Amino acid sequence: MPRKSPFIIMLSETERNELNRRANKYTLPYFIVARAKLILSAAEGLQNDEIALRLSTTRKNCQHMAKTFF
Repeated sequence: MPRKSPFIIMLSETERNELNRRANKYTLPYFIVARAKLILSAAEGLQNDEIALRLSTTRKNCQHMAKTFF
């Protein structure tokens, strides 16, 4: 059973707009787009396992990227 992440991501409107811009931009490097999508998904309250499945990555990678957002 997956554990719930101890990190709660609360985004301001400005942050959310910027992350949406990055997530939808095809000319940015892949890791920037993937990180923006991950942070937006985490802010919606999704579990790391579900985010990893959606982004075709690992749960460990999701945990690492979420931690670096803080």
